[in-house]
Amino acid sequence: MAALAALAQTVSLLPRSTRARSLLYVFVLCSFFPLLKTDAASRSRHILVEKLSVAKQTRHPIDILIDNSSEELSTILKRQSLTLEAAVVEYRKRYCRNPPPGFDRWFQYAKEHQSVLIDDFDSITESLKPFWTVTPAQLRKNIEDALSAQDSQLWTFRIQNGSFEIEISQWMGAEIEKMLIDVLPNLPDVVVPINSIDEPRVMIPKDSPSGDTTGNVFFHNLSKRPI
Repeated sequence: MAALAALAQTVSLLPRSTRARSLLYVFVLCSFFPLLKTDAASRSRHILVEKLSVAKQTRHPIDILIDNSSEELSTILKRQSLTLEAAVVEYRKRYCRNPPPGFDRWFQYAKEHQSVLIDDFDSITESLKPFWTVTPAQLRKNIEDALSAQDSQLWTFRIQNGSFEIEISQWMGAEIEKMLIDVLPNLPDVVVPINSIDEPRVMIPKDSPSGDTTGNVFFHNLSKRPI
């Protein structure tokens, strides 16, 4: 604006007879060239930044998690044992002991029902690990004590000689029996207590999974407490 004012003043001071006097106004454009150049550069930079942002835009974290989990699952499925012999070898390798009795019948059942997993049951093994430190007799006594406790509010189902008995609501009993009906003849005699209320009530402390030096398991009653 200052340059434009100075140019207008210069033109007005020149004699009207000066040839091409009006051509001096062409220099007005010189003031706009830098502005136009800066604007063009700014637009180009904005477009370039947008393109680079799109090119460098990272994928959504959930998509990455899904892809990683899919690859992990694919790897797990590919390494499952295809034969009973291979499954026995893998079991011994993982858990440093022989498979339990009836493992061959379980393997056949799993194959017939198209189980996608044959070897990878580490989470179940980890959950059952504390009970391996307790003798069967002590474990049965703990269960009997829990069932006979006053106001225990425990249900039970029993399997004996391949037959199924349940002390529970008729609907839940029918559902459990439906799950087990195909394998009842192959299951050992067992008594399973079931918590009949919503709150967790019997837990084994992780810091002392095997109880005291006598091998007893401590059962902590956590019922009827605020959530």
